[in-house]
Amino acid sequence: MQLTIIPRTDGFTQVALSGRLDAMGVQSVGTRFQNATAALGKPTIIDLTDLEFVASLGLGLLLSSARALHKKGARAVIVN
Repeated sequence: MQLTIIPRTDGFTQVALSGRLDAMGVQSVGTRFQNATAALGKPTIIDLTDLEFVASLGLGLLLSSARALHKKGARAVIVN
């Protein structure tokens, strides 16, 4: 599982996930993902182009980040 933070200058956060977002994938990138998205509280683009599989734990990670962003007045958008 790999998490790539894509630099932007427009006030958005963009991250790309690749591999398998299963239990092991969530364990390996979960904290970094939350720190790069929800903790910043900026509108976030989550690119899943190279994601091979999403388990229920992976969906939970995506949803918890989206909820935390919503509480801070920001939104998350999932692309590809």
